[in-house]
Amino acid sequence: MLLALIRAAGAEAVDAGVIPDDLAASAKALDRVAPNVDLIVTSGAVSMGGKDHLRAALDAAGGAVRGWRVAIKPGKPVLFGRIGEAAYTGLPGNPFAVHVGFHLFVAPQIARLSGATPRAFATIPARAGFDWTRKPGRAEVFPVRLLRYDETGLPVLERLGRSVSGTLLPLSGADGLAMVPAETCDLRSGNALRWQPFSQGDIQ
Repeated sequence: MLLALIRAAGAEAVDAGVIPDDLAASAKALDRVAPNVDLIVTSGAVSMGGKDHLRAALDAAGGAVRGWRVAIKPGKPVLFGRIGEAAYTGLPGNPFAVHVGFHLFVAPQIARLSGATPRAFATIPARAGFDWTRKPGRAEVFPVRLLRYDETGLPVLERLGRSVSGTLLPLSGADGLAMVPAETCDLRSGNALRWQPFSQGDIQ
């Protein structure tokens, strides 16, 4: 999925393979890949577990951590850094968190590296077609399906899935991604939303 998303964004993707959950092997892989690419993107091993070695591996390979953890759900433990001339972005291991992290962070990086202006994420107005009470504190991205257009021409969206970071199944029926701000705790049908459709055909 990640390779396909990177290629669709216009980058040449080089598959470095699956790296063992081992600090030395991870550092060796980063050191090997860095001189040949502009951006390294990994999935997994960036959190706080006993097998999450990539922060230490980046340091061991002569790189530097520039940022770690963001107030987003899913995908909080995303890692940013540099190694030599290459930028580095470490995404979490959960599949939907990878999908979200690509759109939020990797796609804008690819745009900048190619000389283009990055597109802001989920800026298109819509309305909720559902009720939702959630814990505030982190902005949240979730898959949505286009139900209809309201009398003003705004798309009305249905939220798909509940806890979706570990599965891609809700994406199979989705027309795009929506995002609510960190302070949002209560969303009611008819409330304003912002979304990013997968197809421009879903924008009237």
